[in-house]
Amino acid sequence: MSRIELDNNSDDSDIETIEPQVGTTTIATADDSSTGMLIRREHPHPSKPRLICEYGNGIFTYRQEENTHYLTFQTGTKAEDFIEYTLKYLKPGRYNIYMKSEHLYQIISETYRTKLDNDQIKFIRYTKFLNEPETEEERWTIMHEAHLLHNRHIGRDAMVNAIKRNYFWPKLQADVTKYLKRCEICLKAKYDRVQPKPRIEQTETPDGPMQHWHADIFFFDGKRYLTTIDKFSKFATISLIETPTSFDVMNAFIDAFKYMGSPKKLTIDNESILQSISIQGFLNLNSIQTQHHHTSLEETYFTFSQSPTVN
Repeated sequence: MSRIELDNNSDDSDIETIEPQVGTTTIATADDSSTGMLIRREHPHPSKPRLICEYGNGIFTYRQEENTHYLTFQTGTKAEDFIEYTLKYLKPGRYNIYMKSEHLYQIISETYRTKLDNDQIKFIRYTKFLNEPETEEERWTIMHEAHLLHNRHIGRDAMVNAIKRNYFWPKLQADVTKYLKRCEICLKAKYDRVQPKPRIEQTETPDGPMQHWHADIFFFDGKRYLTTIDKFSKFATISLIETPTSFDVMNAFIDAFKYMGSPKKLTIDNESILQSISIQGFLNLNSIQTQHHHTSLEETYFTFSQSPTVN
């Protein structure tokens, strides 16, 4: 079922109302017939009652397909004609209406505002009516063309956005996900977005202070800080890292050593700068054994037994 897309440049779905006589646009704050017909700049969903109006070849026609009613009017249709056919074929209720002709919209909107009983029939105008492919084969072809857009295998979100510019069908995103799971090239080249979780192991308990520290880098208010915590005493320091260089990270460690001395063992986070050759060499030079472990900032702070020393 092929349809014409009217307003393909706008993604705003706010409700507006147009006063047909002067052509101005204002925001509708309520479902009030005195302000004009409510408008949504999007595609009317096929699961809800829809009315599609257009001019035909000199004759009036009506047909219904599930929730969608099609009215074809003659050129020169008057307000009385619209009222007659609307009351004849439509049951009382709310309808999402799409009009291919702006001239037809002017007639229908004025009729809706002044002559139609809005307590029986209410209209919300939709300015888009996209192509609605009905068969699985049609949809599969559309997804295939979108997936290979610009000769590259684009992902789910990009595919959905590309398809929604011209097409609509229910469960579009689910169908795109299903399609991607069947793309052999994507499956072969796919990387694991979820990193494997480390195995939980029991941590050792030091016999006294200065045996085992934890160190981490965190960001606050646009600045980097090095935190160090003695695992036994829970004494902690926070040192500012002036620049993201190995030299300034070493200086931050030296500041911590001034207050606490140097530990025998240091557990550090997976920050790349902490695992750099320069930092590892600095720690080895100070006879500090290192091991790696990912710790969260919250976990670090909850181990404090007192306010940390800020350098």
